[in-house]
Amino acid sequence: MIRKFIYIAFIFFTSCKSLSIYYDTQGEFRSVGKDYSYSLIMNEDSTFVLKQQNLDVVKMCQGKWYSIAKDTILINCDTANTMEVLSSGYITEREKRIIVINDKKIRIDQVILKKVKN
Repeated sequence: MIRKFIYIAFIFFTSCKSLSIYYDTQGEFRSVGKDYSYSLIMNEDSTFVLKQQNLDVVKMCQGKWYSIAKDTILINCDTANTMEVLSSGYITEREKRIIVINDKKIRIDQVILKKVKN
């Protein structure tokens, strides 16, 4: 009886480990289109820098990122000062969800960013 329990527990724990997927999300991701450009740098210490350029407007934000699911990352922009809020480069959405497609692709809003090779 104990032997069967150990066997079942072994199978359960090894199968759970094989189901978990780890994505390497650190590094730089980019997407460049005709009239837009996105750049996201995610650091090992859970900080990030997001830069969005649409035509002549460049928006930037930096802060902390958190993994909230195996394929979802939440980024929180740091509190902005008054001058940043009044400028055209202010990102009003201070929190964004990023969907991790695989090790080389992520999606922010409707834009897919590809990892830049280091």
